[in-house]
Amino acid sequence: MLHKFKDIQNTSIDAVTDIYHVRFNILLLAPEQLRDDLSIIASQLSTDLALPISKQSELEKNYKLLTVKSRITKEYCIFEIKLPLISRDVYKISKLMTIPKQLGENMV
Repeated sequence: MLHKFKDIQNTSIDAVTDIYHVRFNILLLAPEQLRDDLSIIASQLSTDLALPISKQSELEKNYKLLTVKSRITKEYCIFEIKLPLISRDVYKISKLMTIPKQLGENMV
């Protein structure tokens, strides 16, 4: 029983440490819940925005993109979870021009 409490304590400390470093911890949002929430978010996005990863099989890549901040009130602990969105705008580059740069005595 004490071993179980020790595991819970270590897991909680890991989660708090990740949150302190603005990294997402999988304990905050289960993969099934993330998948459901992402589908809700995707359905409400405007046509010029998209989720960075659309394939459900690449769900673990979404976890790496998530950032989290926390706030504590008297009654609640609130987690703000952010996922960057990408623009669907397509830009056409019609002409590239190199700009010379001096590196030591050489021009690059």
